[in-house]
Formats: sequence, C-alpha cells, structure tokens
Amino acid sequence: MASTYTTNLKIQEIGNGEQAGTWGSTTNTNWTLIEQAVAGVQTITMANANYTLSNLNGVLDEARNMVLNVVGTNSGIYQVIIPTNQTKTYIVSNQTTGGYAITIGISGGSIISIPNGTTAQVYTDGTNTYSSQTGSAGDFTVNGNLVVTGSSTETGNLSAAGALYAYTAATSTASSISGTTLTIGGTLTGTFFVGQIISGTGVISGTIITALGSGTGGSGTYTVSSSQTVSSTAINGAVGVSLNNPYIPGSLSVGGTLSVAQDASFTGTGEIKLPVGTTAQRASLPTYGMFRYNSTTNQFEGYNSASGTTISTITFVTTTATLTTATAHGLSTGAVVTILGASPAAYNGTFSITVTGTTTFTYTMLSNPGANATVVGSYTIGYWGQIGGGAQAQGVVYENGQTIISNYTMTSGNNGESVGPITIASGKIVTIPSGSRWVIL
Repeated sequence: MASTYTTNLKIQEIGNGEQAGTWGSTTNTNWTLIEQAVAGVQTITMANANYTLSNLNGVLDEARNMVLNVVGTNSGIYQVIIPTNQTKTYIVSNQTTGGYAITIGISGGSIISIPNGTTAQVYTDGTNTYSSQTGSAGDFTVNGNLVVTGSSTETGNLSAAGALYAYTAATSTASSISGTTLTIGGTLTGTFFVGQIISGTGVISGTIITALGSGTGGSGTYTVSSSQTVSSTAINGAVGVSLNNPYIPGSLSVGGTLSVAQDASFTGTGEIKLPVGTTAQRASLPTYGMFRYNSTTNQFEGYNSASGTTISTITFVTTTATLTTATAHGLSTGAVVTILGASPAAYNGTFSITVTGTTTFTYTMLSNPGANATVVGSYTIGYWGQIGGGAQAQGVVYENGQTIISNYTMTSGNNGESVGPITIASGKIVTIPSGSRWVIL
C-alpha cells in the first residue's frame, strides 16, 4: 500500500513495505511536523489583503502551527484564511498596525474577529470557526486588567475588591466618561466609576462615583430603579441625579447640583440645613422659589415675584434693550426682571436692569433682536422677601419692608400692622376685606 497523508496535520503515513532503508528519515520528519502542530509559532505578515495560510503534505507549512503571530499594516479588516476540512486549534495574536481587527476562519464558513492588540484562542471543525474562550468551568482569575469590548452578562453576584469601571473604552479618558448601561441582577459590591446609567433590580453596596479614578468631576447620570437598594452611596461632581425611590440607609453626598424631578419628602425628626450667606452672596440672577438664611439681616428669605406695570415700548441698540413703562415702574438699578411674551423672542428672559428714568430701564439681551418689539408682552419683578416674620434681637424687635411692589389682598378675617413710612408702588392696589384692619404705626 502506497504512503498517504493524514487529513488534519498532513503527516505522512508509510504504507506496508514502503520506504525500505529510508523510513527513519520520514519518521523523523513526521515528529518535526507534530512538534510544529503542538508548539510551533508562525509569524505571518498582512498587507491590506486577506492572507491564506500555506497547507502542505509532509513538509513544514503555516497552517500546521499552534500559534499565529499576525503582523504587518492594515487599513481595514482582513481575514486569515485557514484550510478547509481540517480540524485544528489556534492561538492567534493580532499585532498588526493600523488599529483594525482581523478575522480568522475557513473561506465561506463562520469566522472569529480578533481586536487589534488582542490574543485569542479559536478552533475549527473543518467548516466553521469558533472561540475557545466562551466560558470557565470553575473560578476565573484575571491578574491584570479585564477589558470587555462587547456586553458582559453576570448570572450570579459580581464582587469587586477594587474599583469597577463601567464605560465605553473608545470614548473614556481620565477626565471624561461617556458610558453605557451597567445592568445589575445580583449583588454588586465595591467602588464603581460609572459613565452614564446603572439599572436593574439588584442590590448595590459600596461607593458609586461619576469620574474615572479621581472621585470628583464627571458628567454622567446615575439612575437606579425603584426596586433597588443603595447603601453608602456618594455621587461627586455636577451631575443630574435621578433617584426613583431607592432606599439609601447611609449618607448621600452630592458635590455638585442635585436635581430631583418629583417632590422631595423628608420623614425624619431632625433638621434641614439651608444655605447661609450674606446679602452680597445672593445669586446674581436668582430664580423663583429659592430660599436661604441671610446672615446679613439674620432672617430667612425667599425669592418671589410681582407683576410689573404696563409696558409701552421696547426698543434696541444691538443687544441693549430699552423698556418704557406706561407709569412709573418704581424700580432701582440691579433689580431682576423677567420679560414674558415679547416679540422678537430675544427680548424675553431674566435680566438685571439699569434704571435710566422713572418710566425707563435697560437690560442686555443674549442676542440682537434685529427690530423693535412688535409685541411688548409683560414683565415680573423678582425680589427677596423675609420668611417667618424676620424676628430680630431674640424675638423682641421685628422688621418690615417699606415698599409694596405688587397687588396685595389681606386674608379675610385677619388684621395686619406695619411700621411706616409705607410706599405703595404706582398702579398697585392693597385690598383690606370688610371686617379686617391694617394699622400703620
């Protein structure tokens, strides 16, 4: 019987009675080929084209090697083509330049993609190619960094002794994270640096922050579902925080702005600490509903609004608007007004004004309106007013303002008193119901 070659490794099988006196040389060659299949390392060079591995009978070739070290330069994704109808295991290292993945597989069959800079283990059944790294039968330890370019699914609990980073590697840096969704099904413990969203129904225990490494800054949104429990949570940086009824048994520390889309409910028996600052430290453009403790006047105060007088005209010079009222406006420079319903829309907004006359004031718009106002709209006046009577000197001396800048109606059945002088702004009305009294001392 004549000599033949094996299907997978192309090793020569000597036929009965063949190669008298030379079979030893053939046997030695076979052992060399077996060694190549078990421990051989082959470097192949790609150059912007698919690469077909050489596949030869009885002599050294590329396809028989255990390890394929792929180098060269690619400007796209190209395939390393392995032989058809041969079963084989390969360790493949993509060391090409250009930053592109390579693929490996039989022509016409399923293939495996290997990212740039990555080493992977694959096997073929002679038709299709598969990853050899789809699971671990027991514990799996990664001593270095574990990078997941696709999705990671945890069917059990995930415990991180150090920090767990959830982000898209292509868009994250030491100071900017643009992440994906980290879904929790079991128990997640450790310190977590999160780019955008945490969701799921599991339990989160540890510290969650929105910056990579530093623990401050960040620009993501941290979200938990209503069925999650969060403990010992710290969120640092100016981030939007959506907390949909989670349970937080510890302290919640927010280094930036905390935004709550729905009502806030405080059910404890302690205190709420308000911001404390001087009159000079008030916001330059406050918004309605703000409240604080004024350490200059030693009183609580809130920011409210009152309607202004009728507007006659609004004209412009570039971005400076001049507003004229039908009657005296009673305002002073530095007052904050909100213009509503004017056209062009550039006239609208909240502005700090400069008074130029008893019926005129100016303000600086964000853009040039291009024309005088065709619709003048209306305006409201913002002001800080004391809350809770403004007690002074341990409840002995009480203070009240001197100017009424909005219409006021006393509550029916109540009386009131003020210390004069009291000025009622032009066009404003104070209404005292029948049976009530307002005394000015």
